[in-house]
Amino acid sequence: MTVVQSSPTIGSTVSGTGSFSVTLFAQNTALQGSTNTCNFTVNKVDNTLPSITCPSNISQNAAPCTATVTYTTPSGTDNCTGATTTRIAGLASGAAFPVGTTTVTHRVTDGSGNSATCSFAVTVTAPEMDVSGNSNPIADNSVTPSLTNHTDFGSTGVGVPVIRTYTITNSGTSNLTIGAGAITMSGTDASMFVVGGITLPASIVPTGSTSFTVTFTPTSSGAKTATVNIANNDCDENPYNFAVQGTGIVSDPDMNVKGNSVPIADNDLVPHDGRPF
Repeated sequence: MTVVQSSPTIGSTVSGTGSFSVTLFAQNTALQGSTNTCNFTVNKVDNTLPSITCPSNISQNAAPCTATVTYTTPSGTDNCTGATTTRIAGLASGAAFPVGTTTVTHRVTDGSGNSATCSFAVTVTAPEMDVSGNSNPIADNSVTPSLTNHTDFGSTGVGVPVIRTYTITNSGTSNLTIGAGAITMSGTDASMFVVGGITLPASIVPTGSTSFTVTFTPTSSGAKTATVNIANNDCDENPYNFAVQGTGIVSDPDMNVKGNSVPIADNDLVPHDGRPF
């Protein structure tokens, strides 16, 4: 009778990766325990990919120019032990994410080098304030008034008002807030520039706009200057400021002389008939 044995035992499970040796023992009991052995190598190949699942996309408002975003860090799984998960793009949970969209990617790699990835988007929304006059942009902190964008009111007679309209646009991704009393004038001649044409507080949706007016009424002649200040919730343009100017003028009196209802020109030294003394 022949008895066959093996090491490892036939039907047993060998964990781990790589290769292992198998030894078979054969014994013939009829020949007083005569034995023989043979060996062979088994290569274990792991071609099963690990798996990993990311959280859903996240959207959060900035406070004010970044947002602290927390998420459940993905952890991959595999059919064998020893898999590791690393973040290969984006920011860690609890980090300050910038305004805009950041893609976060994690990768799991098993002991055999098989890998899988997952990604999700973190979107941080914020308002973005722009101001224009006469359909031309007015930069924040502009100190150079221009006739092109109506920040220069030009010349007007003392006591004669000039009205200019300015448009506030929200080019951001969340509501732009202009609070009650948030648009003010400052500077030496601020009292000659009066804000109007708007009801505050105002909330401007993304891509939306609203307008306001500034009326310049000089109380004396000469150049007049002031600054428009707009308090808002734009994270890097609060307040939004720009300079304005205008010039007050006093018109010279216009003298007319007539004789017998006929105009007499200035410096006319030649008498004419029909002009009695």
